[in-house]
Amino acid sequence: MPVPDDSEHFDLAAYERASNDFVVLQDHLPRDAIVNLASEVVTRLSRDMDKKLRPDSRPNDAEIEQLCDALLSPEPEAAAERVASLRARGVAVADLYQAYLGGAARCLGARWEANTASFTDVTIGASRIYAILRTLRDDLAHGTIRHMRSLAFASVPGEQHTLGVSMAADLFRGDGWDVELLVGLSHEGLLERLESADFALTGLSASRGTSFSSLARLIVSLRVCNPSMSILISGTIVEDARDIIPLTGADGMCWDLDSARREVDRLTAPRIGAL
Repeated sequence: MPVPDDSEHFDLAAYERASNDFVVLQDHLPRDAIVNLASEVVTRLSRDMDKKLRPDSRPNDAEIEQLCDALLSPEPEAAAERVASLRARGVAVADLYQAYLGGAARCLGARWEANTASFTDVTIGASRIYAILRTLRDDLAHGTIRHMRSLAFASVPGEQHTLGVSMAADLFRGDGWDVELLVGLSHEGLLERLESADFALTGLSASRGTSFSSLARLIVSLRVCNPSMSILISGTIVEDARDIIPLTGADGMCWDLDSARREVDRLTAPRIGAL
């Protein structure tokens, strides 16, 4: 069997790291927050399947059931090996994301509703889907056209202190960036604006450690519905949760204007350089 080229590759080691991150992340969240994360992965991915799926890319029901079974397998690597096999077979990454993972998420949700999968089962399955999405992210982002000088700065839902993020938006505008400021919005309101937007980067600001559950939920949701967008975290929450923010899949953290500038340049430079 020929060795697959880079376009047909799935990084099993990266999947294992992302999967472990999600497991550790759950230790820092209350049960209702874990339920929210699992629900975000399952419901948003299955919903987006209807929006984005091409009719000719739909896998058959047996393939979806097999992938769902692998996601719930007692063997942690089963789902990753299944995805690696699909990639080696030549399944396009967009089809894998929208058709296969979207279908498996819908199957997982149906089993949850029918009580044939427990809360623990669904959490495990959702965490593995999320780990796969994080692993596929670079391939999903390949060829994505972005407005390279366009940023979004947003306060995490429930935040009352928005002066810092507002000042940051003004300062980056002064640096020549096109910045959209999003404050005072709900979780759904933010996602409605960001899920199909072509910002090069979104900066999320939170000032309280108690906002971490909301921050984690927002990052997971953005990763599902807009995987190629870079995410930068700022605010005093960085001091409170410096060690656990990376577990969410965020791309970077900053704590002052200088570090924000460095991180924005770092995260957008590869895309700008590719133009």
